[in-house]
Amino acid sequence: MKTKQMITLLLIAGLSALSAFADETEKMLHVNFTAEEGQMVNISFPVSLLKSFEPQIEKVLQDIKINGNEEINFIELWQAVKDAGATEFVEINSEDADIKVSTTATHLLVNVNEKKEGHTIDVSLPLALGDALFTSGDFDYEQAIEALMSVEGDLVTITSDDPNGPQGRVWIE
Repeated sequence: MKTKQMITLLLIAGLSALSAFADETEKMLHVNFTAEEGQMVNISFPVSLLKSFEPQIEKVLQDIKINGNEEINFIELWQAVKDAGATEFVEINSEDADIKVSTTATHLLVNVNEKKEGHTIDVSLPLALGDALFTSGDFDYEQAIEALMSVEGDLVTITSDDPNGPQGRVWIE
């Protein structure tokens, strides 16, 4: 367990050192999460640094096939979502949770409000990033990085009514 923590600390320190050399105009990816147990992750690095992780991420993605599911054609589904334009696709209100899925001209938005747990999760996926994931059936890593470099603002936020509950944010500035 201590080895994993040490590796994580070294990785964070290394990424932090690299980010110190980043061009001030370059977009930075920030990740900040606090778990219920009080564990915290706080990472910031230039979006362009993700390019250096391409071989490792490509290896992981080899096992994920966007069109491998015969029941759902994700490419056609993604194209239909984009063709619909700014739309509210799903709104579910129940005792346990409220869920809303919609699009704007530039983003796919997912909002989940877990009533019993007191947690809210908001996801804002740029449509350009979705294109990198769902256009050709193969993940286009370079296109995904370019999409992230054009984004500014929150990608994911997690809030909790409980001050000791999970809290987090992923954003680009």
